[in-house]
Amino acid sequence: MERDLPPDLVALLTGSFPVDANRLTPRTTFAELGMDSLATMELLVVSEGVLDRPLTEAAMRLTSCSTLAEAVDALGCAASPAEPEPVPHNP
Repeated sequence: MERDLPPDLVALLTGSFPVDANRLTPRTTFAELGMDSLATMELLVVSEGVLDRPLTEAAMRLTSCSTLAEAVDALGCAASPAEPEPVPHNP
C-alpha cells in the first residue's frame, strides 16, 4: 500500500506553488506538477526554513524529475502511514 505524503510537505507545496492537492501522490514528479528545476530549488530553500533543518546532499540532488516520495526521503519529512499501526493490548 502506498504511504501518504506528510502534511507539512503538502502544505508547503500547495501554499507556495499553484498545485492541486488532489494531484499529490508519492509517485508524482515535480515536472508533473508543472515545477521546473528552478521551482524545485525554490521549494528546497523554502523547506529549509519551514522544516527548520539544513538541506542534505540528497535534497540538493532533487530535480524536476524526482518524485514526491524521493523528496520526503531527502528532506527527512515524517510521512504519515497509510494505515495506523495497531496498538498492542495487554489484558
